[in-house]
Amino acid sequence: MLKKLMAGRNGMDRLSFILIIFFLLLYPVKYLYILGAIFLGIAIFRIFSKDISKRRMELAKYDQMTYRQFMFLNKLFSPFTKKLKILSHRAKEGKNYKYLKCSNCKETLKVPKGKGNIKVTCPKCGASKIIKS
Repeated sequence: MLKKLMAGRNGMDRLSFILIIFFLLLYPVKYLYILGAIFLGIAIFRIFSKDISKRRMELAKYDQMTYRQFMFLNKLFSPFTKKLKILSHRAKEGKNYKYLKCSNCKETLKVPKGKGNIKVTCPKCGASKIIKS
């Protein structure tokens, strides 16, 4: 029976699902339940709509908008995620390597641990010093 009812209709898609999630988030909040109910109404309209081409165009616009937002957030958080990746990589290699900064150019140098006194030369500025690793 449900299969017969939904024949030729749009059905559930990502946008309808997101609208229902917004409804569930907003409905318990005082004064925002009306906005949540509007989101639910739009989701139900989309699910039962027979104009599939229009619903797919709306979904494409939604996907394009979310991609732009994702790229904006990616640019916003990229310095933090880059630093986090570096720190996680260093934590994994922490048993075998020691990291220090060049006194001249502040470049990060990777030095093997447990090798005694070694001469370290900065590849960027050429400064060298002897350190205990």
